[in-house]
Amino acid sequence: MSYTGEELRQDDEDVFLQLIHIARLQPISHGVEVAAHHLLKELGWGTGKADYLRLKATIDRLKANALKLRFNVQAGQDKEKGYAGSLIRKFEWEGKERWRIWLEPEIVRLFSDTEFTKLDWAQRKKLKAMAKKLHSFYFTHREPFGLYVKTLHQICSSRIKVMAKFRYLLRRALDELVRVGFLISWEIDPGDVVRVLRAGKTSATLPDSTGRLVT
Repeated sequence: MSYTGEELRQDDEDVFLQLIHIARLQPISHGVEVAAHHLLKELGWGTGKADYLRLKATIDRLKANALKLRFNVQAGQDKEKGYAGSLIRKFEWEGKERWRIWLEPEIVRLFSDTEFTKLDWAQRKKLKAMAKKLHSFYFTHREPFGLYVKTLHQICSSRIKVMAKFRYLLRRALDELVRVGFLISWEIDPGDVVRVLRAGKTSATLPDSTGRLVT
């Protein structure tokens, strides 16, 4: 899997996941129809002019990119199969009341019944950007293993060059995850390894029979 386009951020992940969640109740070929006000409320954002512009900018980034998937047809063969498309195919709007967003069916299939981990959406909406990134990452681990601070720096795609500053912000993000109930505890040991203990470790399970993306 490879990605080409502007670097995405946590706003983009929030919007894309929310659209996937809404799309489960609508025929994918018809596009996701939603009022911008409703989408903003579901995201936990404000509903002022700046918030609408923020939402449109996010959709623009999700549309102006290419996600390429490549895989071998059969193990051990050189024959390759692939697909390339945007996270959002197209976007139409009438004022703030009627927005219609088309998702690529081939990409939506990546969120089929056995292909993803459910996130706790209520927890995520309470978090700031770095904590959201860590929340998504650790949700894929039933029993998270220790990782060096410099490894989390890479995972978070942090542009902070001074590690002492990153370490300070990392501590604050981990504290956020404790406050929302996702983590029981965390520590950075003398070897600069971050160790976390998840609450409800069995919650990162496959989707239920409805195929819901988030709960």
